[in-house]
Amino acid sequence: AEPTDSQGLNRRNFLVTMAGGLSIGFFLPSGGRTLGALPTQDVQINAWIKIGTDGRVVLLFGGSEMGQGSMSGLCQILAEELKVAWNQIAIQQSDANPAISYTTGGSSAVSRRYTPLRTAGATARELLVASAMIANGDTNRANYTAAAGKVTYTNPLSGATTSWAYGDLAVGATAPAASSLLPNPIPLTDPA
Repeated sequence: AEPTDSQGLNRRNFLVTMAGGLSIGFFLPSGGRTLGALPTQDVQINAWIKIGTDGRVVLLFGGSEMGQGSMSGLCQILAEELKVAWNQIAIQQSDANPAISYTTGGSSAVSRRYTPLRTAGATARELLVASAMIANGDTNRANYTAAAGKVTYTNPLSGATTSWAYGDLAVGATAPAASSLLPNPIPLTDPA
């Protein structure tokens, strides 16, 4: 069995597809003021991270923004894990689906979505790193860093570096080979 975090998330809770880049669909909880466990089966995808071949990062989510700054907060959380500036992330209202609850969440709008969004962002980052590993032929994760919207490889023998913009890695990140290189568990950014 694959390990899960305190909210029942594992990498199987994410849907990875290719649509002009990398798209990751996942579940963000909405509504309610109590923090409970997320469902682990039959999760309805209600949010997406898209990284286009142009490097544009979009967070699609159906929750509403009613002046409390939750959409800015969600972009900041995603930016931290994806290793981009928070203002490089566009947030868009996703299409409404009557079967899905799209609520703001009041004061819990960010807190309830914190861990799932971090995990989704970290998964996207690690898929991009895996795409660089495949392109470069070296699958030692320790030789790669993600920062400022790019993945950089440092040759352990020569110290020479090679970098790829996220947009250049987005399509390769959708390959099954990239998914097979995902670390387990997905590492989250150190809160420090």
